[in-house]
Amino acid sequence: MAVLLSILLLVLLPYQQYTTIDGTKVQEGKHELYKGNDVLLLCVPSKHRVYAGEPVTVNYKLLTGTSVKEAGVISAPMFRGFNAEEIKTLGAAKPERYKGRDYTAIYLKQTILTPHKPGTLTLEPLTILLKVELPPNPDDFFQVEKYKDYILSSGNVEIEVLALPTFMQGLADAIGRYSFSTSVEESEVTLGDVINYKIMISGLGNSSNITPPELSLPSHIEVYGPTTEIDRKLTAEGPASKHIYEYKLVPPDTGTFVIPVLQFTFFDSEKGEFITLPSAEHEIKVNASQQYIQKAIENGRATHSQLLNNNGLLILDAGSLSKRGSLFFGSYTFFTLFILALMLYGVAYTYISYTVKIKACPLLLRRKKALKVAKKRITSLKDEKSNLALSQLSTTILTYLSDRLQVTILTSKEAKQELLKQRVPLQIIDQLQEVLWRCYEASYSQAGRTPNLQQICHHTRVILRAIENATR
Repeated sequence: MAVLLSILLLVLLPYQQYTTIDGTKVQEGKHELYKGNDVLLLCVPSKHRVYAGEPVTVNYKLLTGTSVKEAGVISAPMFRGFNAEEIKTLGAAKPERYKGRDYTAIYLKQTILTPHKPGTLTLEPLTILLKVELPPNPDDFFQVEKYKDYILSSGNVEIEVLALPTFMQGLADAIGRYSFSTSVEESEVTLGDVINYKIMISGLGNSSNITPPELSLPSHIEVYGPTTEIDRKLTAEGPASKHIYEYKLVPPDTGTFVIPVLQFTFFDSEKGEFITLPSAEHEIKVNASQQYIQKAIENGRATHSQLLNNNGLLILDAGSLSKRGSLFFGSYTFFTLFILALMLYGVAYTYISYTVKIKACPLLLRRKKALKVAKKRITSLKDEKSNLALSQLSTTILTYLSDRLQVTILTSKEAKQELLKQRVPLQIIDQLQEVLWRCYEASYSQAGRTPNLQQICHHTRVILRAIENATR
């Protein structure tokens, strides 16, 4: 039995196709559909009800109560309406009890699906062709194992996709369950030292929209970074990720300053509500260095009797200071800075008004972030070498167009119609149609005939940028 199961795992090729699900080729005419209970093919999602943007793990497993061998995939599900990521490492065969009977379970396909929009979506069946051992014939003198070819299908499974609550839809950075923390290496440093400030977000779920939180520090603090480290893995429970953002802070003077509390908002799919996690507040004390004190003495700004107070701050001699307004106000420099300040105020007012308008409308926020999200997904696909990557690329393009144009687009024909309504140049539309067609064509091509994915991804980014400019 173990040998036959090993042969099954080696022979079963996930993307080998003999026909389509609703095709009429000779394979379906030659072989009958298996209707017994000795062998079952199941599609088992981790959840039947999820939120839009929430990952769900789908397992396609074969339950065998008799000997089988030489299995091959006839047709694989297309996962329409989902972003699909296949888990590469599958578990070994193991015993499993199903509906009161003992079987041996073999996981044929394990995929993490992320639905794009609310509604009822259907997981199409996985259909395979395999040899099933026939019962022994009591009339045979020599009992020889006999097998017969059967078609086995997992059947359709529906997933109900719920919409996120609209009042905070544009404010959530992720969907799932997450932890949020900040840290500094030392809370007391010497002037000239660099302060390492680290932000860490980790958890399970859809983390594709996570960005570094905005820092609100005193204006005199020099901020460098952040450097970003993202560790993302696909597990049976869903995508597990850890985002680490590290800033370098350089205070220019002695004293005490505070790194304020940061906030991270995500949608908890288990509780069905938005959660905002606060970070810790960090107080940093900056002491004077010996070089700083000596330089102040040499420049005549301090005496040995005026070096340090109890808080470690340098006390300056009042005689070295100038009367307020005696040198600056009324000067050419003052008027220049005043005019610049007015200009900056106008720019800041315009930017803040635009930001408030965007945050008040989740649809505008999704439209604004559409290209950024699409580029990130395309970058993650360019090093893949399977035909599945091209299927994900076409899904990414249609998702971008849906978010950008604020309509639902599921096919290349719908994409062309909506782009024409937006008066996008026909040349750009034709280039986009060609990319979508190459993605569709590659999904049915044989292994080893995958086109240059890096070149297609680069061309796609250029086209999306052109659409972005044409739909402003």
